Amino acid sequence: MRELRAKIRICNDDLLDIQLRSGERDKLVEDLLYKPIHHFNTTLTSYQEELDKIKQRRKIQQQLEISDFEYLCKVAGLKAK
Repeated sequence: MRELRAKIRICNDDLLDIQLRSGERDKLVEDLLYKPIHHFNTTLTSYQEELDKIKQRRKIQQQLEISDFEYLCKVAGLKAK
């Protein structure tokens, strides 16, 4: 259990650093950061599922931003590379 808590603390520190660097508040990240460690029982599975949700949402957000950029380039008569 001690090893599990140490891993989660390291991941939480990394998540917090990423969020601070981005300058944006992310509700999923905040929810994960403030969940008590004992919530994840004795495995990292549920913690990993939460991380996967965050990663998937960020991937979708990034794709939307790229699509928006390509659309704006098209409107301006430019071709995005």
